[in-house]
Amino acid sequence: MRSLALTCATLFALCITTTGLTFYDDPAPGAAMTKAGKAFVQGLSAEQKQTALLDYEIPERLDWHFIPKDYRKGLQIKHMDEALRKKAHRLLRVALSEIGYKKTTEIMSLEALLHELEGGAGRFARDPERYYFTLFENPSVDSRWGLSVEGHHLSLNFVVDDGKVISSTPQFFAANPATVKTKNTTGIKLGTRVLADEEQLAFDLVNALSEDQRKVAVLAPKAPREIREAGSPQPPTAAPEGITWTQLTEPQQKTLKKLIDAYCAAMPAKIANARLADIEKAGHDAIHFAWAGPLKPGIGHYYRVQGPTFLIEFVNTQPDAAGNPANHIHCVWRDMTIQAVSRAPTNDQADKDSSMAARTLRILLVATLILAPAVATHSQSPPPAVQRPPVSGTTRGAADPQFMQGKLKISQRIVDGLMTEDFSAIVAASNDLLKLTEEAAWRVRRDPTYVHYSDSLKKQTALLRQAAKRGSIGDATSRM
Repeated sequence: MRSLALTCATLFALCITTTGLTFYDDPAPGAAMTKAGKAFVQGLSAEQKQTALLDYEIPERLDWHFIPKDYRKGLQIKHMDEALRKKAHRLLRVALSEIGYKKTTEIMSLEALLHELEGGAGRFARDPERYYFTLFENPSVDSRWGLSVEGHHLSLNFVVDDGKVISSTPQFFAANPATVKTKNTTGIKLGTRVLADEEQLAFDLVNALSEDQRKVAVLAPKAPREIREAGSPQPPTAAPEGITWTQLTEPQQKTLKKLIDAYCAAMPAKIANARLADIEKAGHDAIHFAWAGPLKPGIGHYYRVQGPTFLIEFVNTQPDAAGNPANHIHCVWRDMTIQAVSRAPTNDQADKDSSMAARTLRILLVATLILAPAVATHSQSPPPAVQRPPVSGTTRGAADPQFMQGKLKISQRIVDGLMTEDFSAIVAASNDLLKLTEEAAWRVRRDPTYVHYSDSLKKQTALLRQAAKRGSIGDATSRM
């Protein structure tokens, strides 16, 4: 993650230059966000604060995702009165540019269209007010605090320190439908494309490539199903692929620059300019553009743009709710230069870090334990905060006490290793847990919620193992 953030609904002017867009600067987005955050907290009731105002160090701050979920951290817009809604939207406005705020509210409004297209009979609730605001610590000019605004097809994540935005990613937007093709009663016009630039500019670029250039840029004839590391606190670390900036002609470079600008444009001018300055400093020559899938709309397609400081990923492979193929966009901007932002180091930071890693592992493990046995037994109703979906079919292995005890025992060995800094124990236990995840009994469910927690646990375990092999407790926990 890295610099991003906020600022008032400001003049957002675009100036076409030889390198693309320049964003007119505006004052201190972090200060504007802190002021709006304070006002939002002051508007919360004591009960709402229990939900919307959380500790900065809790693992849930790094738990982001865009899939429809029965439960999320934070306070839903639908549970706010009119005065508090205004404060929430004020905070959202200063955290984004006018372009970004418009995209965000349009993504929210698409939920009403999904509800209508699905006839209200979809698996998940489709509700424009089912978006969650979470603040991590009370905002103040001399402290570090975070903000999450999240729901289906939206995840915005910020960290502000001493009145300055120091992290602004993951920045995730999605649209279903990508292009509105069905008449409806929601007021959303036919032809609406919330993420038009993010898709069209990439098509313009890939179709402008010569045959020889496409041999380098196109990675595969079929697009992957999803962006990489969805929901992970850290971006993918694989080396960039595709065609480099220097292999493009000048007109092609300008198109690629416009594509990068389209993602930066969601942020306030000061943040957008900081991102572009980081790219300029690192050098455009290291930027890669890669494509997968056919070169025309209506068939699944994917691209990514990667440089030393940033990663863009885009995928459009799923049909929309009306059945139109490849009309469902997921796209993300991620910072490649910063790890998950925690507090400034202190003398007891290692203890805090290992404690956080242990809690995160427990949360992920408990999620897989709770979800899997419930499918097999259906013996009791889940608590309101974890509303599990009905699932057809059962798998006896998930309810096997020995299997569940095996999960717990191995996890406890990892936790013990973290607390005692026994790296060999962490490696051995991580290996055993990863082997366990490959057993059939682990894969009892394949619905998005279970898969999300299961995949997250495997990723975190692999990260711990890798860091433990290097003998670094800091590395083993900072990525949590």
